[in-house]
Amino acid sequence: MTENIWITQLDLPDELYVRFQRASEVAWDIETTGLDFTSDRIGTVQLHSPKIGSVLVQAADVPPTNLCLLLSDQRVRKVFHHAPFDLRFMLAQWSCWPQNVACTKIASKIVDPKADPKDHSLRPLLARYEGVLIDKSQQVSDWKASQLSEDQIEYAFNDVRHLLALFGTLTKTIDNLGLSDIYGKCLEFLPTRVALDVGGWPDVYLY
Repeated sequence: MTENIWITQLDLPDELYVRFQRASEVAWDIETTGLDFTSDRIGTVQLHSPKIGSVLVQAADVPPTNLCLLLSDQRVRKVFHHAPFDLRFMLAQWSCWPQNVACTKIASKIVDPKADPKDHSLRPLLARYEGVLIDKSQQVSDWKASQLSEDQIEYAFNDVRHLLALFGTLTKTIDNLGLSDIYGKCLEFLPTRVALDVGGWPDVYLY
């Protein structure tokens, strides 16, 4: 079956916002101009739902109303990979408090805490759990370009297409290991942890 895809500018269109708002679970990812949320910028935002399809929003340097509403909607679970990175950028630059968020990287670390850190990256996790190989060669390309290349677009969509399946597999493993409670508490604390980072506080748990 052919996937529905949209490429839009500035914000999630109203009709797509309504559809994603009605979804119980949405895969979410961003591409940025660099790693520093205080100086680098959000280039694109990607969303995916199996029943809707995938959308890529080329972001501006102003908060997008509909994306902010969706990010803060408690009724919709937003699934990220390495959520702290994405959420720091969106909280710092959009002043939008995230609610009901989940993270496959945190899930992987709960499942396999002794694994090599690189094994918790999206590419090896998708290969290991879903049998899917994705190309990460466009990761450091120009995500603020007015015209994205086909390779960039495919890369961006691949970062969200398989995320909900991976999340389902990892959460089932967490359930089987009896670790659902600690994982849930990690997710509940995640917005606060991000707010501490954005606010400039040091690690408040250090001695």
